[in-house]
Amino acid sequence: MRCISRAVLAFVFVAGSLAQTPPAPQLSSFAGTFKAEFRKQTWLVLTLIADGDKLSGTLTHSAQLSADDEGDITSVSDDMSSESIVNTELHSDSLRITARDEDGNEDHYALTLTGADTAELRSLVGDEDSGPKPFKLKRTVSPAK
Repeated sequence: MRCISRAVLAFVFVAGSLAQTPPAPQLSSFAGTFKAEFRKQTWLVLTLIADGDKLSGTLTHSAQLSADDEGDITSVSDDMSSESIVNTELHSDSLRITARDEDGNEDHYALTLTGADTAELRSLVGDEDSGPKPFKLKRTVSPAK
């Protein structure tokens, strides 16, 4: 009887520890330089710099891009546009980003970490299904430790 009780306790302990969800990412875990490529051309660079309890940085991207009906990118322009990161806010497992261009126009994005050095950036414009799929990013420069 004692062996069965120990086995049940051990099972409950192991099952409980496996069921725990990983901790939500901290603001600083989003810091670094992320890039997206299309046909070996870097068309998007997102740089996030930890500054105390907030993030600042820039978003540089192709001025124009096209996507097919499934939301896959089909072309990007060589002309680049740059925006300043004016606000970041954690929402569950993603970082909400507000970027502003030199004319004062704002764009909103959600950055979700998918691995140690990979992420997805989704544009938050109108209907989520109307735009391109989330952009796959790779962190090329990690934050200084």
